[in-house]
Amino acid sequence: MRSVGSAGLSVLGGLRRRVCAGPVAAELAAASDELARRQGFTDALLETIDVGIVSCDAAGAFVVNNRAERELFGLEGSMAGDPMHSLETRID
Repeated sequence: MRSVGSAGLSVLGGLRRRVCAGPVAAELAAASDELARRQGFTDALLETIDVGIVSCDAAGAFVVNNRAERELFGLEGSMAGDPMHSLETRID
């Protein structure tokens, strides 16, 4: 791997500033705002519907368990990050 001296870093920093300035930066900011808005809507929807929803990642860890699911199984708080098999020990 080639080392970049401080002059090279300065040039790279200048390029980064130019790429992230102007219309590109505005587009990225708008896309980020829209993503945050959609995520907030999805989170609110999942927490307010009366259907229990659970999702897990490829490794079998909980990603989402909503209010209705927690009430159904008598759970306190989110299980995000916990392995699926941990549900057995937490059910009333």
